[in-house]
Amino acid sequence: MLIGLIPDVHQSTHFIKMVEENIDHLDKLVFLGDYVDNWQSTILWHIPENNPINIISKIVSYKKKYGNKIDLLLGNHCLSYISQNPISKLVSGHQQQHDKEIAQAYLDNLEHFKIAVKYDKWIISHAGFSKTWVKNQILNGWNKKQSIIDWCNKMIQEKYFDYFNWTGKISPSGDEVTQTPTWIRPFSLVRDSYFKNQIVGHSEASFAPLFIKNKNINLILVDSPKHNSYFELDTNNLPKFETIKNVLTNIKKRKK
Repeated sequence: MLIGLIPDVHQSTHFIKMVEENIDHLDKLVFLGDYVDNWQSTILWHIPENNPINIISKIVSYKKKYGNKIDLLLGNHCLSYISQNPISKLVSGHQQQHDKEIAQAYLDNLEHFKIAVKYDKWIISHAGFSKTWVKNQILNGWNKKQSIIDWCNKMIQEKYFDYFNWTGKISPSGDEVTQTPTWIRPFSLVRDSYFKNQIVGHSEASFAPLFIKNKNINLILVDSPKHNSYFELDTNNLPKFETIKNVLTNIKKRKK
């Protein structure tokens, strides 16, 4: 299976070219969330093609056009609007002055959004699933007989948004194993991964995509600082995975 991956958009328009140039040869195309918010959010509101309402509308239009070939996932910069949790609204670039308008744009199209999808043994979400977080969802009604992915997607449609908000106690950035699939950071995820194979955005990585291996866990990071990253995964021809130590060493060498 050939899967196209578009990580955090953050009100950029690079995704338009990515979709239109690649959709025909792909089996699936997955957006990994965080469609709005930017350090220049105030300016971008007044630029039609970068306006958050228009960005959401454009992305949803692709979903409507291509149907099941495209998946739209939710990230922490999406939940910060629809959950109405004041802590979630502390994310960088949150547009408080347009909070209700952006929230409504998501809610009007909620049927098109998910927390995660699974294709050919690969779990794709905004930030990833830890063992600790999944186990804790038993308290929220998850039954182990049900796929945690199906349960999460059902909870979104039933508007139990708070299950996916920031729940940290130590790291404000989300680098702890208790964090949700829209918040956990890679270092915590790779040492407590619930699934053997995960693909995530959320954490901007120099020289993305990065292919990290920890024992029997494989993690692909695809988000980039410029929000112009696009990656295709051929599940029948996997890339080489390396330890965290080797990945960090290689990044340092490339920076030099």
